[in-house]
Amino acid sequence: MDQPEKTGITLADIAAVSPEEFARKIAGDADEAAQWIKAAAEYGMAEAQALLGQILLDGRGIARDAALARQWFLQAAEQGHLMAMNMIGRCHELGWGGEIDFVEAASWFRRAAGQGLDCAMYNYANLLLHGNGVRKDERLALDWYRQSAARGYAKSLGVLGRFYEEGWVVEADRTIAIDYYRQSAEGGDFRGQYNYALVLVEQDNMDAAVSWMRQALASAHLAFSRIMAPNLHALPQAELRVVALEAFRKCCDSEDSEDYYAYAMALLANADPEQRRLASSLLQRAAEQGHAQAQLALAASSPP
Repeated sequence: MDQPEKTGITLADIAAVSPEEFARKIAGDADEAAQWIKAAAEYGMAEAQALLGQILLDGRGIARDAALARQWFLQAAEQGHLMAMNMIGRCHELGWGGEIDFVEAASWFRRAAGQGLDCAMYNYANLLLHGNGVRKDERLALDWYRQSAARGYAKSLGVLGRFYEEGWVVEADRTIAIDYYRQSAEGGDFRGQYNYALVLVEQDNMDAAVSWMRQALASAHLAFSRIMAPNLHALPQAELRVVALEAFRKCCDSEDSEDYYAYAMALLANADPEQRRLASSLLQRAAEQGHAQAQLALAASSPP
C-alpha cells in the first residue's frame, strides 16, 4: 500500500504523550493534527488509521485522497475497528476512492451492525430497504432501523417516521410518525428537522417551524438543499418562502449554473428592485457558463 510521507514523529514520541495530550494534539491545528494521526496510523494504531482515512476523505490538514483513505479504513477495519468497517462500507457504497460495490458495502455494514454500531445498522437497513447489494427486505430493514433508533441514532428515528407516515410494512399512524420526526429533529438530523418543521406548519406554529427549517438548512448537504429550496418556495407561507431564498442562496455555493438560474428565477417572483438586480447578476453568471435558459432570460430582459 502507498504510505504517506513519514512524519518524523517516532513511536517513542507517541508513547511519551498522555492520552489526553494526544487528544488535544489531534483536535488542534489541522496540519499538526494530521502529522500526529499519520504517525500513529503508520505504527499500526487502528483508531489513528480510521482517523487518517477520514481526514484524507475531507482534505483536512492533508491532501484529499479518497483512494488512500479507503486503504487506511480497510487496515483499521481488518483490526476490528467498527467505525472503519462502516466507512469502508461507505467507500464501496458511494464509490469513494474506487468502484461502487453494494455487495461489499453490505458485507461491511452487516459486520459492524452485528457488533452494535448504530450508523452501520442504519446504512445496512438502507441497502435492505432499496435492495442494493442484498435482497430487498423491508421488514428486515425496519428491524435494523428500530435497533439503530433504540440507540438514539437520529437518522434512523427519522426513517421510522416515514414508515409510520407512509404505512410501509406497519400500519400508518400519523401520531407515531410525528413523534419520531420530533426525536429525529432533536437528535440533529436535517431530514428529521425538515419533516418536523412541516408538521409544525400544519399546526400553525410558524415560529417553531421556521426555526427547525433553518436548522435543517444549516446542516443539509447540497442535494437536500436543492430539494428544500423549490419545495419551500412553492408553499403559501411567506415565512417559508424567505427560508426558501436562503436555501437557493446556499445552493449557489456550488457555483453551478443551474443553481444560479434557480435562485434568479425565485428572486424574479418578487417585485423588490434589489432582489431583481441580484437576479440579473445571477442570470449573467449562469449565462457565462453556457446556461441556455439564463441566456434567453437575459436577452428577453435587455432593451432592444
